Amino acid sequence: MGTADDRFAVLGLAITAKMEIYNEILRKYINEKSITFQHGLLGHSGYNTFNELGGSSWPHNVLIGPDGKIIVTGIKGEDLQQKVAEAIENYKN
Repeated sequence: MGTADDRFAVLGLAITAKMEIYNEILRKYINEKSITFQHGLLGHSGYNTFNELGGSSWPHNVLIGPDGKIIVTGIKGEDLQQKVAEAIENYKN
């Protein structure tokens, strides 16, 4: 994988109606896996956001540009890596 770039950030969001249970589970998982990117735990209302972003399966990736506009949603693997690389290149100062 490439080097760190301050124009790019990863945010993981988990959606659940059982926040009190999953808050501890998520925190434990993040620590065990040494995950360093930011995470948020959304309540049941997070499903609305998931649906608005075209979510149909987990995980659902959304690439958002620094201008706040959605670049692409619902892609994974090498396609996602390629779109991230393109987005970083396109938003160079």
